[in-house]
Amino acid sequence: MNWDSLANNSSSTLLIISILFFLLTYLGFLTLLQLVRLRVAWYESAKAMNHIKDYYCKNYADLNFHDAFLWSKDTIPDMYKPDSVGYYLAVQVVVLSSATLAAGIVFFARSRGLPDSGLILGGLTGFISLTIIFLYRYRQILVDKQEEEKKKSTKN
Repeated sequence: MNWDSLANNSSSTLLIISILFFLLTYLGFLTLLQLVRLRVAWYESAKAMNHIKDYYCKNYADLNFHDAFLWSKDTIPDMYKPDSVGYYLAVQVVVLSSATLAAGIVFFARSRGLPDSGLILGGLTGFISLTIIFLYRYRQILVDKQEEEKKKSTKN
């Protein structure tokens, strides 16, 4: 791709492309938040099902329901589970969002006529930084939510 001919033809085209990349980055962030909420909803549903299981195990002890259920309220899987499909989707969304942010930075800089030196490095830095930040935040939200749930359950 000849950057100079594209930049000379229209800096507004490059600006529009950068805005589209920034919009894609924002949509990726929203998708990540949806994935976090989906995992939290699963955890809350599993807790609710465990409450129902506990009720039947307590009130119908002669049927020995405990052997039929995989989880109890003490053995429910963690909310943050790095080997889950949701986690892999979150990684995919984060990497793609980081790439769109890096591309948006490069196209925005080109639309302003900034020199090529440092553009790629700046885009790469943005890509790596955003990937690390998003993945850390994804984990932190889930871990904090689970600890909050554990505190609530110990109070009850």
